[in-house]
Amino acid sequence: APASGGHWTKSLTFTRGSHQIRAQAFVGTAPGKTSDVRTFTVDNSAPANTIAGPPGAAQGVAAMIAGDAITGSATDNNNSFDSGVDHITLTFVNAATNARSSLNAVCTGCRPSGSGASVTWSSRPGLAAGAYSVSIVAYDKAGNPSSSLSFRLVFA
Repeated sequence: APASGGHWTKSLTFTRGSHQIRAQAFVGTAPGKTSDVRTFTVDNSAPANTIAGPPGAAQGVAAMIAGDAITGSATDNNNSFDSGVDHITLTFVNAATNARSSLNAVCTGCRPSGSGASVTWSSRPGLAAGAYSVSIVAYDKAGNPSSSLSFRLVFA
């Protein structure tokens, strides 16, 4: 793209995978300086997320008492271009008040301490007694969200 005031921009679209790019300046039609090669990876695939407990959650309705955990696993290792699971977010919406709260699950194997390829997660939410809608989303290091896992929860 033509330079303006010494700056230029060019929009490019890259497919998933590893890429290299460099820029070269021209003075008229004569080649000028060339930048160093930059290598980067495009990860546009979402991690996969599953729920293991409490019993019934995977089927859409579950009950819990204080101290019980919501547990599951997530993967982001379809190929070498995936960036790994970074964190798991649980969102609770109180059915009576519509109050919303979110928290990150404790994640074993998540980035940055683990590879994020295959992780387990758990959360012991400190909820008031009542009915809730729960949604759980895994995010990879690139920010791609998994499909939301949702269920109704009765917390006693």
